Parts: sequence; C-alpha cells; structure tokens
Amino acid sequence: MTAAAHQPISRADDAPSAGRRARRASPVPVSIAPMMDYSTRHFRRFMRALTRRSLVYTEMVTTGALLHGDAERHLAFDPVGEGPVALQLGGDDPQALAACARLGHERGYDEINLNVGCPSDRVQRGRFGACLMADPERVRDCVAAMREAVPIAVTVKHRIGIDELDSYEHMLRFVDVVAAAGADRFTVHARKAWLQGLSPKQNRTVPPLRHAEIHRLKRARPALLIETNGGVRSLDEVQHHLEHVDGVMIGRAAYEDPWVLHDVDARFVGAANPSASRHEAVRSYLPYIEARRSAGERLGPLVKPIIGMFAGQHGGRRFRRHLAERAHQPGAGPETVQEALALVPEGSPSPRTRGATALALVVSLAALWSAPSPASAADADARRSAVPAWVSDAVACTCAEAGTLSIDTSRSVAADDCTCPFAAKLRGDLADALASVPAAMLQAAPDQMARQRVALALEREFITRSPDHERLFRYDMDRFRWFLEHVRCDCPQCDDTTVFFSKCNLGCTPSILYKKRARIWLALGLSTDALIDYYLAEHNATHDRQVERDWLLPGTHKDRGWGVPALLIGGAIFGLFFVVRGWSGRRRGDRRDGGDVVDERAEASGDADTDAHAKASATRRRAGPLGAADRARLDAALDDLDE
Repeated sequence: MTAAAHQPISRADDAPSAGRRARRASPVPVSIAPMMDYSTRHFRRFMRALTRRSLVYTEMVTTGALLHGDAERHLAFDPVGEGPVALQLGGDDPQALAACARLGHERGYDEINLNVGCPSDRVQRGRFGACLMADPERVRDCVAAMREAVPIAVTVKHRIGIDELDSYEHMLRFVDVVAAAGADRFTVHARKAWLQGLSPKQNRTVPPLRHAEIHRLKRARPALLIETNGGVRSLDEVQHHLEHVDGVMIGRAAYEDPWVLHDVDARFVGAANPSASRHEAVRSYLPYIEARRSAGERLGPLVKPIIGMFAGQHGGRRFRRHLAERAHQPGAGPETVQEALALVPEGSPSPRTRGATALALVVSLAALWSAPSPASAADADARRSAVPAWVSDAVACTCAEAGTLSIDTSRSVAADDCTCPFAAKLRGDLADALASVPAAMLQAAPDQMARQRVALALEREFITRSPDHERLFRYDMDRFRWFLEHVRCDCPQCDDTTVFFSKCNLGCTPSILYKKRARIWLALGLSTDALIDYYLAEHNATHDRQVERDWLLPGTHKDRGWGVPALLIGGAIFGLFFVVRGWSGRRRGDRRDGGDVVDERAEASGDADTDAHAKASATRRRAGPLGAADRARLDAALDDLDE
C-alpha cells in the first residue's frame, strides 16, 4: 500500500521574524546526494526515469574551475530533462562564491549549495570543504555573499563534526552562526569527518552514524529546514527519518541499486511514479543515449548510471557483464543496452522474493539444529583464540574508546589491550573464515602456500560478511599502488590494449577482484610477485590465449630491479672507454713527439751528432709545409751536421 504523501513538520515560527531572513527553499522529502564521479549529467538524466520530484545535485565544482576554467562544460545541463538541480560549489572566498552563484543562476539552476563536508586532502589544501566547520564565521560570510548575489535558495551541506570538534554543541553553534546569514537549508551528514588518517571513502563508512543528533537539532531549531544524510538504503528508512526532520538525502544507494528510488514520488509527494518496472526505466533512457552518441560521446560513461539497475535480480550479473564487455567497443550504442536488457527476464521475481519461504524454512530448521549449548559456546571461544597472530595482526581494529573513534591502523585486533566488542566480533569472523583451512597451515611460521590458502579463505568468508572488512587490512600502500599501476587488466574491454588495474573503467570483475585480493595478500605478508604468479596462472586457466608474465607486466622490467644494475654497468663501460682512449691518446702523442724518437736513436747510436740530426728531422716533421727560404736554411744546417 502506498503511504500518504509526506507532510512537512509543522512549526509555529515558519514566518520570517526579526533578525532572520525570509527562507527561499521549500521542504524536499527526498534528495539525491552530490557524488564525485557519479552526479554527472547522465546520472541526473537517468534519475528522472525513477523520480521527477526529488532534488538532484551536480558534482562539487570549485570556484577556481568556474572562474578560470571551462565554465560552460561544468555548468552545462538540461533544466527540462534534469531539473530540479542544485549546483554545489566548493570554495572559501565570499566574493568568488557570489560570482559563481550568479553564473549558476544565469544557467537556470534551482539552488546553490555550499560544500562544507568534503574531507579530501586536495579540498583541505584549498581551505574549503569539511575543514570550514572549524570556521563558522567564514561560512556565514560566504552564505551571506551568495544570498546577496542571487534570488534563489542558498543551502549548506556539512558534517556532524570534524576531528575533535564533533560535539552536538559545536554543531549547534555552527548552524546558528550560519543560519544568521540566511542559509535556506542545512543538509547534515550524520558521520563526523576525520581530516587526517581516513580517506574520503573511509569517511563515508568508518565513523559511526549519529542521526539522533540531527533529530535533536531539528527539535532545537524547528524553524530551520534540516535534512539528514548518511547510510540511508531504503524508503522505509526515509519514512522513519521524515518523522523527525524535513528531508532525507540518499547517496550510494542511488547508484548501487537505483530502483530503490522508483516509489519516491508516489510515496512522499503524492505524484505518479515515472516508471512501472526496471526495464521500462532503462528503455526510457535509451533516447537520451542515442542523442548523446550522435553528439559524439562514448557509450561507457552513458551506461554507468544503469550498471546497478538489476542488482539482486535474475540476469543482473549478465546485464552488468555485457555492458562492461561491450560498452567500450567502437561503435557501441543503444543496441548494446537493448542486448543487455534481453539478458534479464522481464517480470521475473527476484531471487530474494522467490526464495523467501524456502529461506525462512531453512533458517527455522537451522535454528533447531544449531542452538548453542554451553559446551559449543566454549568451543567457539577456544576456536576464536586459536586464530594465529600473523592472521589477526593483518586486520586493524577501529573501535570506540572513551567516546573517541580510534583510527590508528597500527592497532590490530591481535592487540592484547583491545577489548572492544568490535575487536571480539572481528576475531570471531576471522575464526569462522578459517574453519575450512587445515590446522597445519595455521602454524606460527607459515610458508607461502599456507599464506595463500588463508588469503583465499579470508577473501571468500571474511570480507563477504561486511563491505567494511575489506578496508581493515593493514597492507603496504606503496606496494599496493605499484601493483595497480603496473599490472595489466585482462578484462575483455582491455584485452587488446594495455590498461592497468588503476585505469580500468566500469569497475570490471578482474579489477574489483584483484584490488580486493591485493589488500589481503599484502597484509598477510605475501609478495607482489606471488600475487602476479597467481594472477598469471588464473588467467591462463580461464582464457584460451596463453600469455607470459611479460604480457601482464608490459614495460615494467626496468622497474623491477634492472634499473640500478644497468646504470652501474653502463657507467663502468663508459668510464673504461674513456680510460682506454686517454691512455691510447697519450701513447700516440708520445710517438708523435720528437723527444721519444731522439731518445731511441741516441740510445741506439750513442752519437750526439746523430741526436742533433734526429732533433732537426723531428723539427722538420712537426713544422709541416715550409717556404723555399726556410727549407734552404734547414737543408744547409743538415749538411753542416753531416760534414
């Protein structure tokens, strides 16, 4: 049954009061987060096949890119096919932000949003993004300048806190200071940001969610429009949050499983949904693909928004594989997408729906047979303690201690002083993953074969338990980067070209698998050579064309130990050449010198006259061509000596 359309939370002070500027934004129940590399024009256009009433965003665009770069490319969009759209800006200069806001308004954007949540190093070097939460007065000035420049809504997207400035009181002060400038909406990411120690990707998953504090913020400031963001995966969760705040922003779920948005308009706005099925949504996107292909764009970026459209459906894997293999081929167009659609049975129930009854029965039977007894609990504890230290030491523990999130990856779950529940759970997961590994391979000093066996077991049984487990391995980042940047991907679209794992598009299966595998193998002390050998053997076992190691490592032999020896050998040869040449030159010079000739002839004859005659002859040889008078004088001197 479709729920009634969402009604904004009632407030007694929605009207502008003294000291507070009139609000320009309206409550938006659901919005789709701005995401780098995802919130492109193509993504926004496809979202309109699922929901026409949600607010979508651009990727963050810096003020420098707009004022000094290709503004037309960054601001290009179709208000009819994509709108409503908010332009997200990144910067900390009020005047530059005001100028960019005017550009956005002129292009037809519906809102201007200021990014105060991005934690990346590049953004921090520019002194904007999440680090601005430490300077609410500057954010206030930026918002005030943009509001003066444009008549449309100016909103702020920020974190719940940063580093040690993560208390509710700090967030409340930040909101109060910025609200005084007239910010029209506050979108709060429910995770704090660690500016040092975590990557932007880790900052989206590692810090715990604190939606309750955003609900509290709304209760404390009912006149403000407050939107929550972070970890929302379903419309049921959206419904729950809308009981406490004005709006909910959905991020990763929008591209991992876009169909989660298909009922937004009917459920929260009371409007008709654009598409009745997944197939219909993809087909409605085909005319756009055809138009962009006619304009010369490649198919690969155009199909990126629909990759996850059939997640969890029969044929979904075939659909993704077909696009991954064919989208980058020359001449690929809408027919490639139609071929992929044909691989997914239309109207068939998902595996989850069709197997729900059977799964419930299996779970019930399993519960009857596997009820833990005191003895089995003791056995489980013993088995968990039997995880060898070299395995548990490869996994980091990110735990909460004294109310502060620990992000020290040098701390592993093997640490004796780590007693948090998260560490205990990780040790249990490790023990479960190693249940299939022979005990002989879990010895204190394992060989390479044992380490490989354990690595494969962790790949199958450990990281599949949680998407966060993959990020907890403690590996050498330099060796990991070297592997990605020097080893060739063997997926079909890369088969005839040299494309390394770090550059492979669409997240193909080999690229995803070996990025994951490299983390595990390196954390367990295995070398990149062992990983490459395994990769080579796996490739030759699954492909008709057999290749050699050099095919997987094109042009890397000079990077793998030959550079320094080759330089030393070349330098030695070069130096020896000059030594020999110099010695030979001196010998030739001595031979040309009349002194040597004189000495030899004098020693042979012992005659001083002969010595003088030799000197004169040598002088004549060195003199070269002589005039007639000079030659006559020289001949006379020689005749005198002869007499």
